[in-house]
Amino acid sequence: NLNTDNGHLRTAGNQGQRSWQQWIRKYKYWLIISVIVVVGIIIGFAFLIYYVTQAVDLDNNPDNEERNSTEPPDAGGALIWQNCSGIRLNISTDEVSWGDANGNCTKYGGQLIDKSQINKECIKLDEDFWIMRENNQSDECESYNMNHPNLTLKCDTQRRYICSKS
Repeated sequence: NLNTDNGHLRTAGNQGQRSWQQWIRKYKYWLIISVIVVVGIIIGFAFLIYYVTQAVDLDNNPDNEERNSTEPPDAGGALIWQNCSGIRLNISTDEVSWGDANGNCTKYGGQLIDKSQINKECIKLDEDFWIMRENNQSDECESYNMNHPNLTLKCDTQRRYICSKS
């Protein structure tokens, strides 16, 4: 029989619903993989957009009250301000010697953070930071590293630093 039920001539592309079912069965695995890839791309874009908007929101964060201060943003490098247990922390992004770090903190009304003020919940970076010296007679300066609590370095070593203001 060369005719379909509705009177059309039967051809390979004219088999009605049966052709779709056969095509889906034939390419089922490719369809599943394609759907997974498309969903993955959509989720990837969603996360990308989320993280980009989070980075932008950092500038509008009310906790960054120091952004409106009279201190210039390049005071010893761009600064990351955060409040922690009533202490305002200023974590530098530039690496300088201990003397320059101490001078930058003092110049803008702060001081290098005292070891007793360090809250590990606020400073979770695995880096060395200059902190206040307990012994001014030593040739070495103290630094803070969350994984090496009693670290001292030559004072002219270049490191980031943490200033504090109460």
